[in-house]
Amino acid sequence: MNFFEWITDMFSIRMVRIFAWIVLFSVVAVPLIKRHSQYQGQALSEVEYTLHKPQDRNLNLVFYKRGCPYCQAAEKAVISEAKRNKNKTYFINLDKARGLAVSEQYHVHKAYTIIKIRGKKVTRYYTAKVINGKIVANRAEISQAFK
Repeated sequence: MNFFEWITDMFSIRMVRIFAWIVLFSVVAVPLIKRHSQYQGQALSEVEYTLHKPQDRNLNLVFYKRGCPYCQAAEKAVISEAKRNKNKTYFINLDKARGLAVSEQYHVHKAYTIIKIRGKKVTRYYTAKVINGKIVANRAEISQAFK
């Protein structure tokens, strides 16, 4: 084997290794990075709620926690209903200190909770439930919360 063949072989081996690492990264790491909660992408969050202290007494507070299986099961249904609702909806992240402060104010103990405020009436709803051992969106509660 001459020097040129040896260099070509070494380059090929190195390229195969680099390709293998890229494939491994894209299969394992990218899905973990991309698992971003859609709740986090909403315009009104715990930051806006705590900074601006809304005066409007017709609003919704959606509490969630990243990685919560109940929150994930209800995510699409909650966001869809929130977009159709005329009242402001704040998405309160319980992974944040501000979110925890809001949850204490409303005595929220489960991440998958919606607090509906209409005037002086405050009602609590749960966005998910277990049916036959599977966590699913509680569409009836979600719909009621946004009426």
